[in-house]
Amino acid sequence: MNKKANEVLKSFNNGFYCSQALLSTYCEDLGLDKETALKISCGLSAGMARLSSTCGAATGAYMVIGLKHGNSVPGDKESIEKTFALIQEFDRQFTAKHGSTNCRELLGVDLRYGDKDLASERVQAICPCLVKDAAEILDSLLYKPELQTDGKPKVAFICVHNSCRSQIAEALGKHFAENAFESYSAGTEVQDKINPDAVRLIKKLYNIDMGKTQYSKSLSDIPSIDIVITMGCNVECPFLPCKHREDWGLEDPTGKSDEEFIKVIKLIEEKVLKLKQQLTDIAKTT
Repeated sequence: MNKKANEVLKSFNNGFYCSQALLSTYCEDLGLDKETALKISCGLSAGMARLSSTCGAATGAYMVIGLKHGNSVPGDKESIEKTFALIQEFDRQFTAKHGSTNCRELLGVDLRYGDKDLASERVQAICPCLVKDAAEILDSLLYKPELQTDGKPKVAFICVHNSCRSQIAEALGKHFAENAFESYSAGTEVQDKINPDAVRLIKKLYNIDMGKTQYSKSLSDIPSIDIVITMGCNVECPFLPCKHREDWGLEDPTGKSDEEFIKVIKLIEEKVLKLKQQLTDIAKTT
C-alpha cells in the first residue's frame, strides 16, 4: 500500500466519509485547502448522500482528477477530454476490482432504507478496502505516468517575479532533495535581486546564502522541465511545457513579519520533502 493510500485509509478510519478521505488527502497538493475539500465532498459520500448512487470513494477520486486536470475556462477541450479519459479509466479499473462503482451494489444494502445494523456492518467490513483501492488507482493515474523519467527529474518552481517563494523552493529543493530531483526556479519578470527577507531568513534557518548562489531568471534561462510547480499566483502564473504541473497555493510573504515569512518557508520545506518522497517512491517501482 502506497503512502497516499495509507493517508486516505487513516482519514477514513478517523471518521471522515469515503469521498472526504479521498479529496482531503490530495487537495493541498493541488491548491485547495483541506477544510474546503472536506465540506465540498461531504454530500457526495455514502453513495451520494445515501441515495444508492455512485460510491463515495469513486466520487472523491473524480473530484481529485477534476481538481488536477479539469478546465477553468470555457472550451478548454484538452483539459476536459483528459479529465473525462482519466475518470473513465478509473471507473474501468475500480469496476474490474469490485464489479461496480454503485454504492448499493458494492455493499449489498441500501444505506437509506435498508437494515441499519447490516448497513453499518457492511460499511465497516467493505469500505476500507474500497477507499484504499480507489487511492491506489488514483495515484497510478495521477502521478506515475507523468513523473516517471529516464533520469533524475528536472523540477521548476515558477511564479511571476521569481524573487521570493520560487527562490526559496529552489534553495530548499537543492538542500533537501538533490538526490531525488534537480531544482530550478524562474519567472516572467526578472528582478534585480532576490527578496532580501527571503535571503536573510534562509541564511538564518538553513545557512544557505541565496544572495550568492541564486539569481532571478526568466523561463528561457532554464532547461526543458519535467515537473512545474507554481507557487500560487493563480491566473498570473507563467506557463511552461512539462509532463506534470501542480500548484502549491502559497501566500506571498513579501512585506510581512518574520513569523509569517517563516510559516511560508516551513510550508515550502514540507512540500519539497513530500515531493522528494513521492519521486523516490516512484523511482523504486521503475
